Amino acid sequence: MVEDINTVDRIEELAEAPGIDGFYIGPADLAMSIGVAPMNYLKSARHAEACQKVLDISKSHGLITGIQCKSPEEVVQRINQGFMLCNAVNDVSAIMAGANAALQTVLGARP
Repeated sequence: MVEDINTVDRIEELAEAPGIDGFYIGPADLAMSIGVAPMNYLKSARHAEACQKVLDISKSHGLITGIQCKSPEEVVQRINQGFMLCNAVNDVSAIMAGANAALQTVLGARP
């Protein structure tokens, strides 16, 4: 799990370690480690460079690279970027979608 910029700085060394199959980036935690607000990581050039470095080194070693995504749109972006493992739904978005659907049903049933 890559959640700190110090891990990114050592990613080449880690990629060469025996038994490593790949890396999975936690973008919100990574953002916090570089002083970026977790919800703003998609707007940060430094964050994008860190993620790209992990992806490039991982690919050069034949490893799997994944990243936690906050929306289906980000999944498409990340797959196109070259990431191999991207979630289309996470716990927060699933709860929010379910709560919103329930609210819409209740509001639609009111007289």
